[in-house]
Amino acid sequence: MQSRMLNDEITAQIKQIFTAELDKPVELIYFYGKDDCETCDEAKQLLEEMVSISDKLTLSVYDLAGHSQLATQYNIHHVPALVLAGRNDDKLTDYGIRFYGIPSGYEFRVEVSCSQ
Repeated sequence: MQSRMLNDEITAQIKQIFTAELDKPVELIYFYGKDDCETCDEAKQLLEEMVSISDKLTLSVYDLAGHSQLATQYNIHHVPALVLAGRNDDKLTDYGIRFYGIPSGYEFRVEVSCSQ
């Protein structure tokens, strides 16, 4: 098993922010490529660690080539790609938020209000 990407201190900080700011469920929709994607495995691992921090997060994982219709729906053309969507029971709301590449730089330093 690979070592964790998020250490205990970062995990505690993220959990605190999620507890304080995340009042509605969020769906992380992740697209990867089976071939020629140097960071897809690392991005998936990071997202899995994030989802384990809060029960308000869920993760769906799709191969870009195998789920091309869904990728087109979200306007995803290259990988790794992450779509953030609001979840209300069985309904997803796409707010147009996308990350490409592994979200490990400024994405973890930006303070965001998650309430709507």
